Amino acid sequence: MVLTSGVLGALFGAWLTGYALGPGHASPMATLAGAVLVSAVVLSLLLRPGGSSGGPRRAPFSLPSRG
Repeated sequence: MVLTSGVLGALFGAWLTGYALGPGHASPMATLAGAVLVSAVVLSLLLRPGGSSGGPRRAPFSLPSRG
């Protein structure tokens, strides 16, 4: 799933770069740079290390329990 998200992020980055630069102005290197940048951002968000903060891990958006 993570690798699929990286590939889809690269495709979206290529499309977004081409759209932002406009027709006739998108060079292949700029498109590639945009694709790599968006793909790297997507993968960095998905591949975060678990880390040990010392306490028990909670589910996202959960409230701490009293006890």
